Amino acid sequence: MKKKMTLILGALACGIGIWAVSFWAFGTIDKPLIEFYYSSGGDMRGGYRYTTVKSLDKDYALIVTGGKAWHGLDAVAQEYKVPKAVLSDIQGIFNKHKMGNSDKAFKSPFKVLDKGSSSYTFEFENKRVRFDSEQMLSEDTRLGVKEILTYIGAQCKKGEKLPGLPVPNPNAEANNLKRPVEGKLAMEVFDYHGKIMNVRIANGLKNQQEIPLSYKLYKQGDEQILISEKQMDKKAKVSANSSNEIEYELPERLQAGEYVLKIANLETRFVLK
Repeated sequence: MKKKMTLILGALACGIGIWAVSFWAFGTIDKPLIEFYYSSGGDMRGGYRYTTVKSLDKDYALIVTGGKAWHGLDAVAQEYKVPKAVLSDIQGIFNKHKMGNSDKAFKSPFKVLDKGSSSYTFEFENKRVRFDSEQMLSEDTRLGVKEILTYIGAQCKKGEKLPGLPVPNPNAEANNLKRPVEGKLAMEVFDYHGKIMNVRIANGLKNQQEIPLSYKLYKQGDEQILISEKQMDKKAKVSANSSNEIEYELPERLQAGEYVLKIANLETRFVLK
């Protein structure tokens, strides 16, 4: 009986050992990486950061970074055009550190409030691997994500920066229309990336305002040149002393320069650099 029990325990130990070896040894993925996404936030200031790397076309990839230092600022995106091989390089680091099973790492059911955390998502052709800093990640995985983020930062410096809005000073007071100006109806473009233009309409008046969402967008030079317009029947209802945010998809990417946006009787200027 004792010998039989020893054999059973030995078999179990062998099985666990094989599982552990396979769990860590086969943490690589051969199918191409399509997209990488990283985000961090959750601290008491309400700030967060994010980074995305994805395919742009057959030759290039796009790195998008953004975030804000505290809740009162706008999260302005910055875009960088880089060689498509960047995705392969990220996958190479991923496989070097055998991160393919990191999503299975133990995660405590208890959460510390007001503590910042980070999450990482790797989208492959055949699998998604997602894990976060609240899991008990291996030292190899921690080194891997650090190496990946350092590598992406270096590629941003080497890549072609695409036109975007200036990033707000993280130490400055919020200079936006999240809080409407009393007695004034105003508008601003608070973020732009890709073909997406995000507009905020702030109503500092005492009554709700209905704003037609049709727009005209001009490129400012020696004269204003109409480059895009759209007629829409829909209206935005903006309550008194509040603001609404509206997302417009433009026909094509904007080039660097100064622009004038007109919606109803409102007008705002913004510069892409």
